[in-house]
Amino acid sequence: MWATFGAIALVVVGATLVSWSSYRETDRSMSRIVNRTLPLMSRLSDLARMSQRMLALTPTALIADDVAAIERSAASFGIAQAQFADALTQMNGETALQGELGEMRAAAARIDADLALLLSAQRQRIRLAASFAAISDQVDVLHQEYRLMADSAEGARPKARQFLLLTNRSLVGLSEIGRTDSIDGVEALSSRLRPTLESMRALLAHPDLKPLGQGAVRIVARTENLTYGESSLTALRERELTTRALAEIRLASLSRASADLEATVSRLLERMAAQTVAEREQTADSLDRSQSLLLVLGLGCALGSLGVAFFYLGHGLLDRLARLGATMRRIAGGDLDSEIDTGGRDELGDMARDLAVFRDAMAKNTHIASHDMLTGLGNRAMLDTHVTRRIAAGGSGAVLFFSLDGFRDITETFGFDTGDAVLRLLAERLKTTVRPGDVAARIGQDRFVVAAPELTVEADIEAFAARLAAALRKPLRFEDLDLEIDPFAGVARYPEDGAESEILLHRADMALRAGLDDRTRREAALYTAEIGENAEKRRDIRTDLKLAIERGDFVLHYQPKMRIRTGRIEGVEALVRWNHPQKGAISPADFIPLAESSGLILPLGRWILREACRQARAWVDMGLEPMRVAVNISPVQFLRDDMAEAARDALFETGLDPELLELEITEGVLLHHEDNVAARMRALRDMGVRLSIDDFGTGYSSLSYLKKLPVNTLKIDQSFVRGIEADNDDARICTAIIGLAHDIGLEVVAEGIEWQSHIDFLQNQACDVGQGYFISRPLPAEAFPAFLETWKAERLALREVAS
Repeated sequence: MWATFGAIALVVVGATLVSWSSYRETDRSMSRIVNRTLPLMSRLSDLARMSQRMLALTPTALIADDVAAIERSAASFGIAQAQFADALTQMNGETALQGELGEMRAAAARIDADLALLLSAQRQRIRLAASFAAISDQVDVLHQEYRLMADSAEGARPKARQFLLLTNRSLVGLSEIGRTDSIDGVEALSSRLRPTLESMRALLAHPDLKPLGQGAVRIVARTENLTYGESSLTALRERELTTRALAEIRLASLSRASADLEATVSRLLERMAAQTVAEREQTADSLDRSQSLLLVLGLGCALGSLGVAFFYLGHGLLDRLARLGATMRRIAGGDLDSEIDTGGRDELGDMARDLAVFRDAMAKNTHIASHDMLTGLGNRAMLDTHVTRRIAAGGSGAVLFFSLDGFRDITETFGFDTGDAVLRLLAERLKTTVRPGDVAARIGQDRFVVAAPELTVEADIEAFAARLAAALRKPLRFEDLDLEIDPFAGVARYPEDGAESEILLHRADMALRAGLDDRTRREAALYTAEIGENAEKRRDIRTDLKLAIERGDFVLHYQPKMRIRTGRIEGVEALVRWNHPQKGAISPADFIPLAESSGLILPLGRWILREACRQARAWVDMGLEPMRVAVNISPVQFLRDDMAEAARDALFETGLDPELLELEITEGVLLHHEDNVAARMRALRDMGVRLSIDDFGTGYSSLSYLKKLPVNTLKIDQSFVRGIEADNDDARICTAIIGLAHDIGLEVVAEGIEWQSHIDFLQNQACDVGQGYFISRPLPAEAFPAFLETWKAERLALREVAS
C-alpha cells in the first residue's frame, strides 16, 4: 500500500512540476509582451502621431509672396520637426529597428535641408522682387522725361523724330520686362532692345538731335543701365525667375521626402503589429500545451486513492490552476473582459496578477489599433471590420460619409490646436447621437463616417443624417469665438451598393461629391447607379480628352450675332464641339469642366482661339465683310495662361485684325481676382482686342467694377431674355442692365433670343446686338457664307428699324 501511495505521489508531483514549468514559460512570454512589446508599440504610436502632425502642415504656404506668412509656416513646421525628432530619439535603444529608424532620420534630414533651402530661395526671391520694383520706378521717371522731350520737340527734324520713336519703343520694352514670366522671354526682350539702343546711340551724333540737348544723352545712358549690367531690370528679373524655379524644385523635393517619411513610419508600424500578433499566437500555443499537461495532472490525481492527498492537491492547487488556465485561454482568444482572481500570496497569486496586467495591456493595445488617437472614435480598421462582419453575416445597412465644410477655414485661421479641439468636440457630439450598435469613425482630417446597421430605407436614412448633421452643426464656442461648420453626407447602402468596405466608402464619397456639386438636399445624398455611370463617363472622357486634342476631334461652330437696330449680321460667337470617333457628339457641359480640372483647358483654349482667328481671316479672304469673332475664355484659362501672349500669337499666325477678335469672360473671374485680371485685361486692350463680360446677371452682379476695367460689352444671360414678358421681373432686369450699361458707355448683347416678341422688346429698349435660335443656330464654318446670302430672304419676320 505504501509503495502504491509512493508511486501515485511521484506521478502527481512530476506532473505538477512539468505543468508548473509550462505555466512559468507562459508567464515569461506574457511578461515579455507587457514589458517590451507593448511599450515599444506605444512609442511607435507616439512616433506616428508626431510624423502625422508634421506632415499635416501644408508646406504650400512656404511658396507664397507674403514674408510674414512664410515665416509663420516655417515656425510651425520647425516645431513639428522638433517634436518628431524627440520621439525618434526615444527609439535609439531599439537595435532591431535601426534600419527603419535610419531611413526616418535620413528623410527628416532631407526635409530639414529642403526646408532651409526653400526658405532661403523664397527670401532671396522676395528681396529681388522688391529691388526690381524699386528700379522699375526709374522707368516711370524716364517716361515722364521722354514725354517732356517729345512735347518740346514739336516740328523736330526727321532724325530727331526717329530718335523719339526709338526711345518710346525701348521704354515700352522695359515696361514689358515685369510682365514676362520666363527667362527665355526676358532674354528675348533684352535681345530685341539691343538694336534699338544701338540705333539711339548712333543718332546722338546727328545734327538733327541738337535741339534735344543733353536730355537725349541722359535717356540713352539711363536706358542702357536699366537694360544691361548686374543691377539692370533684365538681370534682376532673370535672377528672380531663377530663384522662383529653385523654390518650386525644393518644394517638390520637400513633398517627396515627407512622403518617404510617412511610408517608412507606416511600414515600421505594420512590422511591429505583425510581431505582436506572432507573440500573441506563441502565447496561445503555450497555453494549449499547459492545458494538455493539466489534463495529465488531473488523470494522475484521479488515480490517487488517498482522499487527503486528492483533497489537498486536487481540490486546492489543481482547481486554482484549472481556473487560471481557462482564464488564460479566454484572454488569448480575445475576451479581454475576463475576470481574474488576483488574491493569494503564493506563486499562483503572482501569476494571476501578471495575467491581469497582460489583459489590461492587451486591451489598451487593441484600443490603440482600432481607434483614432485624436478623437477616440473608431478608425478605418474598426470600420472595415464592422462592415465586413455585417455583410458576411447577411446583414444590411448604410455607410454615411460626412464632410465638414468650413473646418479648413478654422484651422487656417486659428491654427491646428483649435482644429484638434473642434474635432474632439464634434466626435463627442457624434458619440452621443448615433444609435446603439452604430460605429462612428474618423478616417481623414475632416472626414467622419458612421456605419449604421439595419438602415436601408431612404426616408429613414435622410432622417438619421439630418439628426447627425443637426448635432454637428450646433455653434462651437472657443475663447469667445463662435465657430460654425456645415456637415453634408454621402450615403452608400450594403449589400446593394457594394459587398466590401472599400467599395462602400468609395461610393459614399462619390455620392458626397455629387451632392456637393448639386446640393438640392440639405443633409445627405444617396449613391445611385446614375452617379456611378456619370463618374465612369467622366473618367472615360478625361482619358480621351488629351488624345482628342492631339487627334483633332474638336471643331468650331459659329452662331451669328445681329445688330438689332438694322438687322445686319456683324459678328459670330465661336462654340467648340467634340465629335468622338466612337461615342459621337459629346456636350461641352460634360467635357469643359473636366478639361478645366485636369489643366487640358490650356492647350484646348489656345487651339479654339487660334482656329477662330483663322476662320475669321478665311472669311475675309473669301471676300465677305469682316466679321468680329467672339471666343469664350475659361476662368481657369484666363487666370493660369498668359492670354495676352496667346492672343498675340493667334493674331500673328492668322493675320487677323485685333479689332475683329473679342474675348468673353465670366463676371465671377472679375469679382474674385480683380487686380490680376485688370492687368491682363489692360494688356489685351492695348493690343486692340475687344473684351466682353459673359452671362452678366447670373452671379454677384455689380457695375461698379466695370468702370475700373477696359470692358467693351456686356452679354445679358439668356435666362433673363427667354423669360421676357410684359411687365415681369426679367423684363425689368433687362431694362435696368441695358440702361446702366449704356450710361457707362458699354455695348449690350442679349443672348437666348427665340421669339419675335424678344426682338420687339429689345428694339424698344435700344439693345445693341442679339443672338439666339430665332436668328440662327450655331453653324459649321462652311455653312456660314450661304447663311449670309439668304439672311434677308429667310428672316422677313425681323423688322428693320433703319436701313
